Amino acid sequence: MVITNVDVDHLDYFGSFEEMQSGFVDAALRCVGTVVANADDPQSRPILAALSGSPRLVTFGHHVDAHVRIVDVQAVESGLVVQVIADGESHSCRLPLRGEHNASNLAAAIAMAKSFGVSVGDACRAVENFDGVARRFTERGEFRGAQLIDDYAHLPAEISAALQAARTHPKLQGQLVAVFQPNRFHRIAALADTYADCFVLADTIVITDVYASGTQPIAGVTGKMVADAITRAHPDAQVVWAPTRSDIITTLRSVLTAGDVCLSMGCGDIEHLPTELRESGD
Repeated sequence: MVITNVDVDHLDYFGSFEEMQSGFVDAALRCVGTVVANADDPQSRPILAALSGSPRLVTFGHHVDAHVRIVDVQAVESGLVVQVIADGESHSCRLPLRGEHNASNLAAAIAMAKSFGVSVGDACRAVENFDGVARRFTERGEFRGAQLIDDYAHLPAEISAALQAARTHPKLQGQLVAVFQPNRFHRIAALADTYADCFVLADTIVITDVYASGTQPIAGVTGKMVADAITRAHPDAQVVWAPTRSDIITTLRSVLTAGDVCLSMGCGDIEHLPTELRESGD
């Protein structure tokens, strides 16, 4: 079992963040095999405490006591070079992905591989040709010389991580444009304000309306709640409220130029935006 981090989500089911944390602790205690957990994540501390001293617990991260410790992360043209220490030995791993969160994911994968008897060196060599997974920082072509990237990120921590990764992209010579499609009416009703600070790395922020994902509309709950939360916290931020797909495309056609990176995010039909933008003509 690998627990990369614990973040606020699905409170309609759990009722509170504390109950959700308890669910993670319960799952970790029920797991009969290795539990790999993030030593850097404050929200994962109840899991670490519950399994403290257990040989089943293997930790990863920058923390000095992590079993697989990240000591350096360098962004390079091809992705990342990550230096880790495990069992007292240092290893340099080349990963063709971007972002500090993927360095963390690499350390988690190494920790789990070690539990199956795989050497750290073999694990590092295995990831050198890893192309990632669909809708996780997937490059989707260009529009007028701007790089288009699609990502499933829909929670604040995920958005921050995706934008940090975009900041290291070698094609970023101009502005970083973030497009976000909020997801689920009850989630936005409860958590809109938590999105206030996660877009700080973007130069222009485009917020669209809520993608229902099977939930019922709630009166007064729209994506503008997210746009307003950002503007309240950062009055100088360039925030555009573009409720429809047509509004988004019109906005992007007016702001994107060669050397920009456009990162569209969300777990709804926003994944089709790069294709629709390219097909909108030059």
